[in-house]
Amino acid sequence: MKYIFLLFVVVLCSCAKGPYAIKYTATGSSGTLNVSYIDENGNTQNHTGTSPWSYSMSVKNGASLKVSASCDITGTSEVHIFINNVDKVSDKETGFHATASANAQ
Repeated sequence: MKYIFLLFVVVLCSCAKGPYAIKYTATGSSGTLNVSYIDENGNTQNHTGTSPWSYSMSVKNGASLKVSASCDITGTSEVHIFINNVDKVSDKETGFHATASANAQ
């Protein structure tokens, strides 16, 4: 009986660690969109391009998540972090070089 309980605990603990489906999104209303984000390896990456932008990855429990975006002229920047298809964190900023930023763990 204790072996069944131990097996149950091991299975339960391993399920709680993920993986989690992560999706970052960023939009900007004008100009060039500059995006900075933490990838699945914990490294900061940068992207410069047009709006909209998105990046998907899979991470384990406890991973640091961060995305920020800004436009190169006056406008609105918006970012979202989706965890398992649920919009968990977002930010929206407006102004000259407005930077929207979202963090999760």
